[in-house]
Amino acid sequence: MSRREYQPYFIPRRNARCVGCHQLFNPEQTYYSSILEQLDGTVTRQDHCTACRTSGAECDVAWQGKIPPSATAFVNEAARCEKALELLRTFTQSEDPEEKNQAFVLALYLERRKQIVLRKEIWEGTKVATLLYEYLETGEMLHVPKVALDKIDLTLVAQQLGIDGKK
Repeated sequence: MSRREYQPYFIPRRNARCVGCHQLFNPEQTYYSSILEQLDGTVTRQDHCTACRTSGAECDVAWQGKIPPSATAFVNEAARCEKALELLRTFTQSEDPEEKNQAFVLALYLERRKQIVLRKEIWEGTKVATLLYEYLETGEMLHVPKVALDKIDLTLVAQQLGIDGKK
């Protein structure tokens, strides 16, 4: 009888939204999580609300949990990312140079939060002029002009997202 070696797995954190209906989880809401190991050895996690719950028969591990009452920071972060994406879409379509500058910071913020991914740098001569990002949830492509950070009023972007600059 061979003994199976223990392999440590990285289990991703709970998502802010239900995988089925894409609604944000609320404090004290019940959720259902399932873990599935892919053929390449990576582990994926899916979190569902009660309405979208599946039996979990096709997954390796499943459990039920409840969002703690103090999870408002997690929910607020998801709402902040939504607001940043909405502003990014608006600012990339704008002709106002200040809004184009703010779009660059919003893209960096969303990339850091793993909401969008840089797919291509578009060059003009010897410098990068535009960055092409993909919004992972929908596959939408966003063209964001690259600007120097010293040209951007970061406090204005922080105010629009409701971020307190005192941290």
